[in-house]
Amino acid sequence: ELRYQLKLGLGAALFRAGHDGAPAFSAAASIARAMARPDLLARVALELAGWPRLLRRGRTDNPAFYPLLAEALAALKRAGRVDLAQRARLSCALALNAPAETTLGQQVALACRALELARQSGDADVLHDALVARLRLMGGADGVRQRLALSQELLALAESSRQPERVFEARELCVQSAIALGHMAQADRGILECQRVARRLNLPRFSLQVLRFRIQRALGDGSFAEVQHLTQEAVAVRGRAPASPNYLVSLYIWQSFERAWRGDRSWVERHVAALWPKIGQSQLLRAHIAALCAALGRTADARDCYGPLLEPSVLEDSADDDWLLTLIWTAEAVVACGDRAAASLLYARLKPYAALNVTHVEWLVYFGACARWLGALAGLLAEHTAAAAHFEEALALNASLGARP
Repeated sequence: ELRYQLKLGLGAALFRAGHDGAPAFSAAASIARAMARPDLLARVALELAGWPRLLRRGRTDNPAFYPLLAEALAALKRAGRVDLAQRARLSCALALNAPAETTLGQQVALACRALELARQSGDADVLHDALVARLRLMGGADGVRQRLALSQELLALAESSRQPERVFEARELCVQSAIALGHMAQADRGILECQRVARRLNLPRFSLQVLRFRIQRALGDGSFAEVQHLTQEAVAVRGRAPASPNYLVSLYIWQSFERAWRGDRSWVERHVAALWPKIGQSQLLRAHIAALCAALGRTADARDCYGPLLEPSVLEDSADDDWLLTLIWTAEAVVACGDRAAASLLYARLKPYAALNVTHVEWLVYFGACARWLGALAGLLAEHTAAAAHFEEALALNASLGARP
């Protein structure tokens, strides 16, 4: 049991320091099996739930995790030893790390059930885990205000625990929701608090997140001279840690929009050529390429790109973090192409989100008032009064954001 505790602690410490804790966790799992202790095996699975960084829809990229979680759940069921708190914790882990074929709706249902169990358990630590799981599956534009409310509940819980890592994570989630709602003063206070906690913890994982926030704000403000410097600093902080796909996408987005907003046409043309073969990888990438093609005057290519994005299945699926960004980039291309039929579809779908700052939570980037694209779409449709009202709303929000681009 002592060896188990040491291996479990080593895995957790390595993870916190930005390294691969999987071999130590694997050793702890082997010891738990040898001792026939399903409760200890479940603890390993729950520790692994936070390693490495979560990817799309909450899942980790550790292939060993889900089989271990399934094994632990089965062992606990055989032993008949699942209490309310443990059921809530394991439901959280399952919600965030279900197999790839699991729909987002199924994951959300699991997370909601876990939150319900956690509230019933009366255990503050379990409630913390359940709130985190629920928030990790709330990237869509429809739930921004609810996400902020749950983030603030999580922050109060974290501060009462006096655990700085929990405080950091809760503040991070509050910042992301505040930016989406355009509450920049609140977001900036949160970033400063994150920076203070990161200095106290002195661990790469937290320092890197603060840098990502600073890059996001520099891009949003149009302080382009800072972006390259901060990006290089982020690369240095990561050191030799494996670069996750999410991290690489963030780097690409930061640099591509810095270059695009600077008007570096040759750079944009090279990257359109490089991205074109990958167009089918995601709807967001397709919309991104369509907008870049339209900006370069390649309207036929832009139309080919955005055509599939006007299908009802895409327009209605607003639960994903990518959705609002996909639609505003599509709108950018549609307006440049003068496509009034497409503009009518997009205008109706985007109108409920006029007050939001277009934000991608996972990649820490924002593009200003959704109302700007509504104004452009309304203008193409010759709805001049509506267009003027949307542009006035966009001017006001973007000014309050400090979003010069």
